[in-house]
Amino acid sequence: MEKKTGGKSIGLGHLLQTIILLVAVLSLFYTAWRVERSEYNSTIRAAGFEALQKLGQLQLMVDYAHYDGDREKGNPITGWAYVLYLRDLGAFFSEGAVQVEIQYLFGQWEAKWSGLNDRVVVETITEQIKRARQAVLLELKHLH
Repeated sequence: MEKKTGGKSIGLGHLLQTIILLVAVLSLFYTAWRVERSEYNSTIRAAGFEALQKLGQLQLMVDYAHYDGDREKGNPITGWAYVLYLRDLGAFFSEGAVQVEIQYLFGQWEAKWSGLNDRVVVETITEQIKRARQAVLLELKHLH
């Protein structure tokens, strides 16, 4: 069937085929975007849960070092392993609060790790661990 409009013929079949092709191409782009977004969310989710676990372990290590004086469970060398790992995990997060808070935690640890017997140092590090945890939780909450 053809429709005449102003002296020009438009084939409805051609118009329908063009619309179908356009829908197919748009669907392909949307699917690719959605797969990429899902992969990003999966990566952030895994990094987030790992970061939360390491932040908890770091807090436990700090508590053992300060409150129990346990040099085995509260070994600052173990703390270094945690903060270095956390700093590496921070690279998986988009630039924002998580990276900032983890980097700040690393700086606090680097400057104060040797003072784990000092209450003020422990409170400072503990506060920064809490801030990093809150940033990670907020990032996880906002995944699509």
